[in-house]
Amino acid sequence: MVFRFSGSNKNSKEKSKVSGNMQFLTGGGGASTSTEAPPTSSRPASDDDAQAETTTGSNISKDYFPIETYRKLGTDAARAIGLVNKLKSAGAEYDLELPRLVFAGKQSAGKSSIVKALTSVQLPRNYGTCTRCPIEVTTKNSPGQEWSCRISLRITVDEESGGQYSPPVIEECCVITDSNSMPDEIENAQRALLERVTNGTNFTSNVVCVNIAGDGCPDLSLVDLPGLIQSTESKDDEGDIQRVEELVKSYLASSETVILQCIACDEDIENQSIRKLARDFDPEGKRSIGVLTKPDKVDLGTEAGIISILQGEKYALAAQGYFVVRTPKQDELNKLKETGANVTAFEEARAIENDFFQYHEVGKHFYQNAPERCGSAKLLYKLSSMLQILIDEHTPVIKVKAEEALAQTETELEGLGVEMKEADARMELIELARRISLNSTEAIKSTTRDKSFWRRTVEIFENINKQVCDTSPMFQIGDKVVFSSLLNLDVKSSGYLRESLTMHISQDEFEAIVEEAHSNELILSPVQSIGGIDWQLQVGQESGSLAVRANALKLPPDIASVGVILEFNTRGLTLHKGEATKTEATLVAGCPSQPKLFSWPYNGNSFFIGVSIKILSYTPSEVNDRAYDVGE
Repeated sequence: MVFRFSGSNKNSKEKSKVSGNMQFLTGGGGASTSTEAPPTSSRPASDDDAQAETTTGSNISKDYFPIETYRKLGTDAARAIGLVNKLKSAGAEYDLELPRLVFAGKQSAGKSSIVKALTSVQLPRNYGTCTRCPIEVTTKNSPGQEWSCRISLRITVDEESGGQYSPPVIEECCVITDSNSMPDEIENAQRALLERVTNGTNFTSNVVCVNIAGDGCPDLSLVDLPGLIQSTESKDDEGDIQRVEELVKSYLASSETVILQCIACDEDIENQSIRKLARDFDPEGKRSIGVLTKPDKVDLGTEAGIISILQGEKYALAAQGYFVVRTPKQDELNKLKETGANVTAFEEARAIENDFFQYHEVGKHFYQNAPERCGSAKLLYKLSSMLQILIDEHTPVIKVKAEEALAQTETELEGLGVEMKEADARMELIELARRISLNSTEAIKSTTRDKSFWRRTVEIFENINKQVCDTSPMFQIGDKVVFSSLLNLDVKSSGYLRESLTMHISQDEFEAIVEEAHSNELILSPVQSIGGIDWQLQVGQESGSLAVRANALKLPPDIASVGVILEFNTRGLTLHKGEATKTEATLVAGCPSQPKLFSWPYNGNSFFIGVSIKILSYTPSEVNDRAYDVGE
C-alpha cells in the first residue's frame, strides 16, 4: 500500500532491502529470483564497473551504473528540481515558464511506459491511444514521508466557449496511498476532463496533474503528451490529427522544455514527425534527446542500424544523442502486478531491462557497443543532468520574472487599500452594506437631488410598454386601421399627441435661407421620435413664400402609411391668405407633406414653428400579421 524506495538499516534483512532499493535508483536490478546465477556477460569490464559495486553481490548490478556519480548528481539535481517544485506549489507556473521534461512521439511509441520506468508512475495502458490529455507528473523526495499521490485537474480552457481561464481553475480529484489504484484514478481524472468536451474532439488541452511525494522518490517534473496520430477510425475524427499536433507544438515551443523524442525501434525513424517538430523548435538540439523503445522487436542481424543511431553515426542529435530502454510487456506487467507491492514490481521491471541488455541475443549487442546509452537508469541520469543544467541556466531569468510578478501583485494589493484585521474587515463590510441600503432607499423614495434612478426606471417601463404595444393586434376597416387604445399612444384629451414637433430658426439660419433661395436648399429640424414615428420639419422657399413641410422619416415596419392631422402653431410667421392652420394628410415614410405656405418674413428676425400631430389611422404593410379585417 505504501510506496517506499528506502528504509531503515536496523538489521541485515533491512540492509539488504535498502541496497536493493538503491540499485533501483541507480539502475541495478536487484537479486535474481532464480537460484542459479545467470550466465556471465561477455562484455569486457570497464572503469565504471568498479564504481558500480553494491552490497547485494548481484551480477547484473555491479557493471550497470556509476553509483557515486549518481549520488553527487542526485544531490545537485534534487536541489535544482526542488526549487522548481516549490515554485509550482506556490502557483508560480501560471505566471512563469518553468523547466520540465516533455514526452512526445507517435501514438503507441511507449511514452507512458518510459514514464513508468523512470518514476514508477503507472499511467493507463490500453490498446490504441490511451493518453488523451497532457498528464503532468511531479515527483518529490520527502525523507521520512510515506508515499502519497494527489491527483487534480488544471482547467485552462473552457470547452464550451473556448475562453481561457487566468489563472487556471484547479479541481482536486483524490489523494491515494495505494499505488496500485493510481492507473484507475488517473483514467477517471482523464475521463472527467473529456466529458466536458463539446466540440466533437476526443482530446483536450486541459491537464491531469499527478503530484507524488515520498521517501526516496526521484525529483522530477515531466509531462506525458497524447501521441501524434496519422489517421483516425472515422472521417469525423480527422480534426484530431491537427488538434493533437497543435497541442504538442504548444509544449515544445517553450525554451524551458526538455524534449524527449520517443520512437519505437520497429518504426521507420525517417517517418517520425516528432523529429521535425523538435527540430523546428530546437534547431541546435540542445534540449532534445532521443529515446528508442521496444528494442526487443529488433530482429537478430538487423541491430546495426540501431547501434549506429546510439553511437551518433546516423540521425544524430549532436548535443544529447539517443538512448534505448526496454520496458516490460503487458504480460510481464500482469505478472508483476500479481506480486502486490509496488516496490518489488518496480525493481523486477528494472531487472527485466537489465537481463535484456546483459543476456538477450540482440540487447547485449546494444550494450556492448553503447553501454552508456542503454537502460532507463542511464536515461534518468541524463535527464536529471539536463534538467539541472536547464534550471541553473534559467534561474536568473526566473528570479527576475518572479520579482516582477511579485512587485505587480504587491502594487495591485496596495491599490485595494490598507490591510485590515479580520474584526475590522467585518465591521467595514457591515458599514458598506449599511451605506448601500441607505443609498438604495433614498434612490427608491427619490429623497435626494439625484433622480437618475427614477429616470432610468421610467425609461425601462416605457420601453417595456412599447414592446408590449408592438405585439398588440390592429383592426382593419376597409383600407384603414383603427389605432386609438390599441397602440396606447400618449395623447391629450383632444386626441393630439402630447409631444409636438418643433423647430426654432435663428436670424443667421434665416439669412442662409435667403442666400440659398435660388438653389432650393432646405433647413432641417432635428429628428424627433413621437408616437413611434421619426419626424422632421423641412423649411425652405417656394415661389417667394416660406414653405414648411412635415416628414415622417421612419414608420414601424408593419405600417405602410399613416393618416394624420397636422396643426401648425407659429411665432414670427404669417399664414398666406386662405391657408388653414390644420391640414389632413396621408404620409408615407420619407415623403413629406404638402407645403404650408407663409408670407416671407422680410424683417429677418428669428421665428418658431410648432406642429401638433393627431394620428387618425394606419395602413398596414403587406407583411403585417397584426391587422384583422373586420369589414366596412
